[in-house]
Amino acid sequence: MTKHRTVFASLIFGTFLLGAGCADSPEKLVSQMADEICACKDVKCAEAVGKKYEEKAKKYKDDKSLADNPKVKEAGERMAGCMMKLAMGEMGKEQPAADPK
Repeated sequence: MTKHRTVFASLIFGTFLLGAGCADSPEKLVSQMADEICACKDVKCAEAVGKKYEEKAKKYKDDKSLADNPKVKEAGERMAGCMMKLAMGEMGKEQPAADPK
């Protein structure tokens, strides 16, 4: 369970780095990342997507000019929702089945 919290926190952090600014079209980049994460069936896939965009995000981590961009915010919120669903689904798999006595 702790592992999933760490993964989720890392992915959210990456989301905000991307939301802070990106190359030519930050809206498109964050939207593409959200699309890819929302297409994932498990946390491992979402982690791979996060890694894919990590280098692009590092380059722009200090650029705060896009913090209020509504399109970036919308894509970030969509991405966060999808990541939350994945993390919650993974945590549910770890729970032992109840003993039906």
